[in-house]
Amino acid sequence: MEINEINFVVEGSPVVWGVEKKEREWKRTVGKTAKSIIYKEYGVEVIDGDYLFEVEITFVIANDRIFNMDLDNLVKPVLDALFSNRQQNEENLSIFNSDDKYVISLIVKKVVSPDDQERAFIKVRWY
Repeated sequence: MEINEINFVVEGSPVVWGVEKKEREWKRTVGKTAKSIIYKEYGVEVIDGDYLFEVEITFVIANDRIFNMDLDNLVKPVLDALFSNRQQNEENLSIFNSDDKYVISLIVKKVVSPDDQERAFIKVRWY
């Protein structure tokens, strides 16, 4: 079984699901960052296929904001940015042409930023 993996960091302040304009901007940032990494590592812009996915996300958040955001609401915009049906995603920013229902493992945490710079560390494995 071949396993593929990408790791990347998305700089900027994570946004929770439901904050429309800011959420769209955050998803766009996640998608563009992921696209550049997948192209650099695999030479493609999108991975087609219904693979099984394992996702790990660490949100690094400023101390004064960390408890103002529910962890489950931080996850949804990231998954929506990475996984989508290409016919339903008008911006084509997702890197996986697959529904996030194929995510079989999800490890998520939030930690206080040591330098007040916010970001998200993301790892996706698929097989």
